[in-house]
Amino acid sequence: MLKFLFSAFAFVIFVKLFLDNYFLVKKKWSFTNLEYNNQTIFRKMHTNKYRSTCAIAISVDLFGDKWSLLILRDMLLHKKATFKEFSNSKEKIATNILTSRLVHLIEFGYVAKLNPKGTKKSAMFIATRKGICILPLLIELYMISIDSLTDDELNELQLSIKAEVFKDRELFISSRREKYLEFVNEIQSITIENQKHLLQL
Repeated sequence: MLKFLFSAFAFVIFVKLFLDNYFLVKKKWSFTNLEYNNQTIFRKMHTNKYRSTCAIAISVDLFGDKWSLLILRDMLLHKKATFKEFSNSKEKIATNILTSRLVHLIEFGYVAKLNPKGTKKSAMFIATRKGICILPLLIELYMISIDSLTDDELNELQLSIKAEVFKDRELFISSRREKYLEFVNEIQSITIENQKHLLQL
């Protein structure tokens, strides 16, 4: 029953918010073809990957697990980008599950994998245009549950986020989106510079 309610809620909000925000992000997205190295980021979603052609069922297939939205939360709200940073999140996701979820999100175009320094340990995962458009959905989910927590249960950062969201939800979403785009473009610049350096060697 809870899964059905979640799927219905996610579908209604997801379609509207995704379309509303996709074009806003697209205007400010400066990524080059760099993110397409060795992988297709915006891969078409073939219907044979899903249980049915029901859009609600597809939303559940994409985000109905316990971790995918939390990974995107860590990216968009906390600017986490490395495997280690995701592993250290308070929910303590197992490394094998984290790997599986990242592959899943990359496969369906919500996350891209970059390697700014050209080494295995420097690999970073960033939200794509599609991934950034999930931000309003995360905030809607936040609003559903935040009243179940008292202020005494929240740390300073959580209290600060709560105050910002309740003061002006749309402003919070737009400001976080802007900050994340700046963060992503910084990673892009580092990656490009390192690739230029390698070509000169």
